[in-house]
Amino acid sequence: MTDVRRPDQAAYSIHPLLVLCALLVVLFSGHGHAREAASTTTGPTVRHLKSIPIQHQVNHLTIHPDAHVVAYTFLGELGRAGGFRAIDYVSGAELDALPARSLHYVHMKLSPSGKRLAFAQTEKGESTLKIGDLDGSNPKVCAASSSYYRPLAFSFDERLLLALSSQDNDHQILLCNSAGGRLRSWATTTLRERLQERLTLRLHGRPSWMLDTASFSTDGTQILSVRTDGQLVVWDINGTRLQESTFK
Repeated sequence: MTDVRRPDQAAYSIHPLLVLCALLVVLFSGHGHAREAASTTTGPTVRHLKSIPIQHQVNHLTIHPDAHVVAYTFLGELGRAGGFRAIDYVSGAELDALPARSLHYVHMKLSPSGKRLAFAQTEKGESTLKIGDLDGSNPKVCAASSSYYRPLAFSFDERLLLALSSQDNDHQILLCNSAGGRLRSWATTTLRERLQERLTLRLHGRPSWMLDTASFSTDGTQILSVRTDGQLVVWDINGTRLQESTFK
């Protein structure tokens, strides 16, 4: 499960050498297409290995064979903001045209095909959740406010996007049309939990129910969400709770 942290926490980082080792397992045929290692009577045979130079302090990395893309976010350092990179691993060309969005944390989610990008930008105190092409061009706005946004998952047909909207202890799931616009939203907490939060003094530590991750079912009719307290909830596409359980 991807390690996702709140903006006030230190983001998890991976040593660059480990990331390079991960990239080295991308195998290529003579035509430059990703493929599995060919099997022979003596075992697997590696045809080609390719290394890709990357930024320091990578925290999230994905490989999308259909689009020939390696995408990752990296942390900011002294005098340099963090950012997002998408690289065509066949040609080596960088496809990213997005500006840096945070000194320490960057939020992005690629579609299953690797051709669409959901990302959050903050400027002058307002956050905007956008969906655009892989290089960040032609963006469509899903939501904009002073809330903290994080894209979570595309549906398998890439028509829908799930995202988190969070402000103080008000956490909601956003359902967006990838062509632009919010379809609906609903709270990740119950009425009882919200009352508990209001009645708990800050000095005693208010509970936090931020969403860690979420995903669509293959047919796009159900959603599975996971909260920081270990609660798993299955929702229908309209935000109705169908089933829930909590892991300690």
